[in-house]
Amino acid sequence: MENAIASLVDLPKPTGRMPFHLSPDGRLLALGVQRRTEGARGPKFDEWGVPREMAGSSVVVVDTATGESMRPFPEDSVSWGAQWSPAGDRLVACVQHEGVACLGLWEVDTGEVELLRNAPVLVRFGFELPVWTPDGKGIVVPLWPAERDYREDAHGPVPKIDVRSNDPDAATEVEPTVPSWWQCDLGHVSLSTGSVKRLLQQWASGHWRIAPDGRHVACTRYVESVASLQHCLFELFTVDIETGEERVLAADIANAFGINYAWSPDSANVAYTSSGRGQPDELFVVVVDGSEKPVNLTPGTEFDLLLKYDTPRWSADSSELHSLGSKAWWQFDLESGHHRCASIPEEWSMRHWIARPTEPTIQLTQAGDLTVVLQNRSDLSEQIVHLSQDGGLKYVADIPGTCTSQVWYMEVDDSSGCYYLMAEEANRPPSVLRIEDGSHDWLFCLAPEIQMSKLGRSELIDFEAADMQCRGMMLLPSEGRPPHPMVVSVYGGYRGVGTINRFSLQGPHAIEPQLLCSAGYAVLFPEVPLRKKNPMTSLVEPVLAGVDRAVELGLVDGERVGLMGTSYGGYSVVSLISQTDRFRAALAIAPWGVNMMSIYTHHIGWCETGQARLGGSPWENRAAYIENSPFFYLDQVSTPLLLVCGTGDQEGSNQAEETFVALRRLGKRVELRLYKDEHHGTSAWSRDALDDLCRRVLDWFNCHVAEVQSHEQLV
Repeated sequence: MENAIASLVDLPKPTGRMPFHLSPDGRLLALGVQRRTEGARGPKFDEWGVPREMAGSSVVVVDTATGESMRPFPEDSVSWGAQWSPAGDRLVACVQHEGVACLGLWEVDTGEVELLRNAPVLVRFGFELPVWTPDGKGIVVPLWPAERDYREDAHGPVPKIDVRSNDPDAATEVEPTVPSWWQCDLGHVSLSTGSVKRLLQQWASGHWRIAPDGRHVACTRYVESVASLQHCLFELFTVDIETGEERVLAADIANAFGINYAWSPDSANVAYTSSGRGQPDELFVVVVDGSEKPVNLTPGTEFDLLLKYDTPRWSADSSELHSLGSKAWWQFDLESGHHRCASIPEEWSMRHWIARPTEPTIQLTQAGDLTVVLQNRSDLSEQIVHLSQDGGLKYVADIPGTCTSQVWYMEVDDSSGCYYLMAEEANRPPSVLRIEDGSHDWLFCLAPEIQMSKLGRSELIDFEAADMQCRGMMLLPSEGRPPHPMVVSVYGGYRGVGTINRFSLQGPHAIEPQLLCSAGYAVLFPEVPLRKKNPMTSLVEPVLAGVDRAVELGLVDGERVGLMGTSYGGYSVVSLISQTDRFRAALAIAPWGVNMMSIYTHHIGWCETGQARLGGSPWENRAAYIENSPFFYLDQVSTPLLLVCGTGDQEGSNQAEETFVALRRLGKRVELRLYKDEHHGTSAWSRDALDDLCRRVLDWFNCHVAEVQSHEQLV
């Protein structure tokens, strides 16, 4: 058991949302591998300017011929965002080593590393990359503002007096406040002189992309967050690298991160998409000289975007735009204004296209076909196929398991036709898959120490609930005989079983299902369709129906069933145990929404139109807020409950504490564990915190569900 906990707690994973990048000659593949940190991560950045999402990351370079790998930057450094120079002789990345995070350069031939200390980088996510100028002589990247200390908390200094006001009779709107962690300078670093030119200062950063001709940078600027609709609005503009002149191209672009735009190869136009809750997906193109307004190319209500954070792609001659929908490949001819739509057969679902994640141009076959990954709706197997412009499919290769990411973790070698994808199986952690001439092999494994033969196997079950056909994903132990004790992982509103082939049924789980499997438990992750305005009561039927089906199949012991969930899944757990005594014990991590009244003041949009599904304010739907708050029904709880949260997750810990205090007052069996400085998702928790959590959860379920004291007794 010790080995199982250690191996899963320490399991390396792909650096979050950091794209693959293949060297121009196709010999070396740069990617990111992320390991768990020893201490809790900071609010947004640590004391050396490393963003929370990139903590523990290392750039790894893999030889595409042999699969051998190496770390180009110092062993004790943190590195991410690797990009090859146009000539392929150097690799740039964001590197933190013995000082503030800055640009780092690795020379391929000599292996020498140079850290550009005068370029302290301020990036937040894995997809925010240093960008080479086309001539390879410069790099554009966001920098910490010159007058701001990178050691300050990401939220900035806290004022002694915080004043907030609202005047409904005011004639003018108050300018929205830009969060300090959005603000940075955009710097151009000259590699010949070492100088840094700040193109933008105190920029409310969205994203940045250099024009193919190297003259301009297209940027998005954060304007405001629309709380009621849970998306942000951005402005698209260009800045002249030589003069610093700015030109606004488009405004009020709805998006989550402001990354959905692409330069045309001739540098004359920029295409972008807009998508947000409560509004249609749209595709636009705008000329960069400012002579015309953006043109909306959206053909009608049937148009949609498969991936809201992917970019449209251009043809090499800049005459066509391509976009991928949930069921079709859309092609737009800019000169004629006509469009084509190549739909896929109903028995398939679109997963993603195979494209270079940092390139604006589309990769088509010589016959003009698009290479896509499809998933069979019946058995959930995945294939690479060529999709023709009339909707025809030509088989290319099978994918073992499933692709890990739909955007970031892939690359294409145009010269050899070789594809590199991050893929995984229920009992295989993410690994680099190489596909060439219709066959595949595992090129690079992120976690070679994992013993796959001892991991649980996945299985699908079907059941009926709420007059709907539902499915559930199960992970079954490799040791011991059924019926097994079982833990149900629940997340209200979850539909689809597409993660059946993800490692450990990857999803919003409280802890790794494979850890529970290694301790002798089966794990069920059922579909849980919810009705609008009454999600709490609609949780019960699908979850219990899934449990009954697993018992009926002889897979599990119906008298030994536990329950777990995190975030909205934590809410789902507390909601369920306040309505049924079917579960022997429960675990709720960061249970958002247990008291909808108290969480409303900080998350209006989430409550009114978002995940909480309450359909309005408490003054419009007072009953809905009470009836869907399990807090008001905690007197009905008989299930022992383990509550967990990190103190860095303010709302989650507040909700957990409210639940604990209420259950303690009611004389119920409950335990609250608060982990100092840890945040909302346990996937980013420090090693010590997660190790302790795993041990306590196993103890909790062993005591209350399996009624044993050790893993050996259970197996």
